[in-house]
Amino acid sequence: MNPQATALAFWRKAQEDLGAGQKLSPGYPNVVASRSYYAAFHAVSALLALRGAAYVKHEAVRTAVHRDLVRPGEWPAEYGNNYDRLMALRHVGDYGTDIPVSEEDAAHALECATVLVKAVRDAAPEVFVEATQALP
Repeated sequence: MNPQATALAFWRKAQEDLGAGQKLSPGYPNVVASRSYYAAFHAVSALLALRGAAYVKHEAVRTAVHRDLVRPGEWPAEYGNNYDRLMALRHVGDYGTDIPVSEEDAAHALECATVLVKAVRDAAPEVFVEATQALP
């Protein structure tokens, strides 16, 4: 696949994840946390793919968020922190057995994911705007 086709495939996944999180909130906070993280993960993966970078490990995408987007000033530090928070909540939602994700944390995760997905859309509107479904 060429970089734009790969980016659009990741973008569709991000849209699906964000839409699922929106439909399942409130009521399923663990799932919402997971879908929120994956919305951000797939959106960032779309942007990185568009720029010719591809990563298979979650930690590599996290590193790229900070190295390629936050550190050069394209994204504010808050976006990097939000990505990290989403990653941690996804881990709790998917694997935690002692303390589940709260509805409040799930709602915040969905807000953070929406902001990050919009940031990706705004970084390459010529590619992502027409393919956007779940964003206002």
